[in-house]
Amino acid sequence: MTDWFILTASIGLSVLLIIIFTFKGLKRLDRSACGQIPWLIPITLLGCLTGVLVAGGMHQDFQMVNIITLIMIFLCGLLLAMAYIDFKTCWAPLETQLCLSVCLGIISWSCISPTPLEVLTSGLAGLAALGLAHGLWLLQRRLNTKMIPPVDLMSILAPLALFGANGISLAFYGILFVIFIAVKVVLYKRSFPFVGSLRTVFGRRDYFPALSVLLPLMIVFFIARAWLPVNALEVIYS
Repeated sequence: MTDWFILTASIGLSVLLIIIFTFKGLKRLDRSACGQIPWLIPITLLGCLTGVLVAGGMHQDFQMVNIITLIMIFLCGLLLAMAYIDFKTCWAPLETQLCLSVCLGIISWSCISPTPLEVLTSGLAGLAALGLAHGLWLLQRRLNTKMIPPVDLMSILAPLALFGANGISLAFYGILFVIFIAVKVVLYKRSFPFVGSLRTVFGRRDYFPALSVLLPLMIVFFIARAWLPVNALEVIYS
């Protein structure tokens, strides 16, 4: 009973924190932005519930609720929220980028029952990866070859840390490539009326919301690896 109470509280707290971080970042860029994402709360809640599903497969029906379980719930909510925000605005607030990098670091580089020091170290490693991605973005801007924004680059490389350099990551990138081609070439012809501020920053009118494809696909792979008839823990933390 205690574990289910912790899970329920974790879902509510995760949704609250994600909404706060998201609104704070969006208001910094454009105060009218928050009114243009009406489905953010239910989508974030759906993501957190998906995190419960993933955690259930990882921990044999919640026989071991620990920090990794709680981080996974928050991470899945954050992934779906950021995908929705990117689809609507083609932008990811820095606050959500920081949360994403910490969570990915913990999930990627922590053992199944990490100590507080291991959690801290893995989270800092995730932040360092985001810092490196921002450094590469500054280099791209200096060379006038702006191609991959920092959070997009980090998300593209994340499967290698999450699943390892193996067939799982190969399948992820293969599916991602097919979806990108289909969406960008066949289906996607859209501008973003909200991002007037972004046009000032990047000097472009049309954008492709890569995170709206990348992050939901990551959740799909989390679910698949947690519930397929293999050792899910070994796969996710390899």
